[in-house]
Amino acid sequence: MKARSVSLLIGPLLLVMVSTASAATAVAGSATGAIVSSAVSDGHATAEAVVTGPNAVIAVNGDRVEIKQGRLSLNGVPYGTVDERSVVIYRVTGVSKTLLVDGRERRPLE
Repeated sequence: MKARSVSLLIGPLLLVMVSTASAATAVAGSATGAIVSSAVSDGHATAEAVVTGPNAVIAVNGDRVEIKQGRLSLNGVPYGTVDERSVVIYRVTGVSKTLLVDGRERRPLE
């Protein structure tokens, strides 16, 4: 299946919508850089958003990832800190959800 995407960048505000027949991703917020993709393979939908910067908000399939003053959270649960050059990836494949910072999986703070 072919993914379709539309993005609009005006100053620091980024709005991106990506959709396929089986997956949808919406990204809205302020970010230094952002990439979003969506794909379907073997019947499993994958949605992914990648952001950098000290402040960003992304929403992927109903989950909200926020970086505020370098503090990272997923659906309001803290996941530690990131620096302004960190690359944050949030990936949803079927029911599997992964939050990566600079290539390493992050877990919630206890």
